[in-house]
Amino acid sequence: AENYPLGTWHTHLPYNTAVDVCKSKDYIYAATPYAVFAVNTSDNSMKTYTKSSGLNDVGIEAIGYDTSSNTLIIAYSNANIDILQNGKVYNITAYKNAAITADKAVRQIYCHQGIAYLATGFGIVTIHLDTKEMGDSYFFVMPAGYMPTNAVYADDDNILAATEGG
Repeated sequence: AENYPLGTWHTHLPYNTAVDVCKSKDYIYAATPYAVFAVNTSDNSMKTYTKSSGLNDVGIEAIGYDTSSNTLIIAYSNANIDILQNGKVYNITAYKNAAITADKAVRQIYCHQGIAYLATGFGIVTIHLDTKEMGDSYFFVMPAGYMPTNAVYADDDNILAATEGG
């Protein structure tokens, strides 16, 4: 048995079901519904990020990493978003609280030059990682409602979306 100081928490979460993976210069990040863990590629040491260690929610659906700002983006099933930057967690509730009647589920996150592009149930949402604020939203509408976006890619000139319609 291990001795932990009185009044401290120690979590025992399942790490066997990864829902998403991304890579930084030094780490490979994997997300489970309950936590994110990072494996250092040089020494194989591991860090974990959980609600008890600073994350703001559970039910992780997607993660993405922006190499230009060294930022990890974490999206939850309830549309809450955390940004892990320089060892600090910032919570963005604007997307969660937005009055959007469409499916807000984040299916994938792609980052390019300090902007996170979220593929959602209705289109694309952007987050400016330097200001930690929501940016533009792109809605894809079809006669029966919104067209879900399954993946997104961006470069300096284009934003590409993979939808059920093409």
